[in-house]
Amino acid sequence: MNKEEAKKIIEILLTCDGGCEYCVSSLLKLFYKEFPKYKKLAEEVFRKQFNVELEKFTKRHSLQKTGEKLWTKIKN
Repeated sequence: MNKEEAKKIIEILLTCDGGCEYCVSSLLKLFYKEFPKYKKLAEEVFRKQFNVELEKFTKRHSLQKTGEKLWTKIKN
């Protein structure tokens, strides 16, 4: 795969579930784990699309999920 092909795939992933940033971020992480050569490209395209860094978004989302799990345990 070359850079242009990778960009096309990333652009397709951006449309996942109507462009849901949670879904897109998860798919992009899977994409760049398989193709680490294109991690920076995936991060750049995500930043342009959602106006937030992919790493910051995934960390914030991960912390939010952790908080939700903790709250569920406390409630029960």
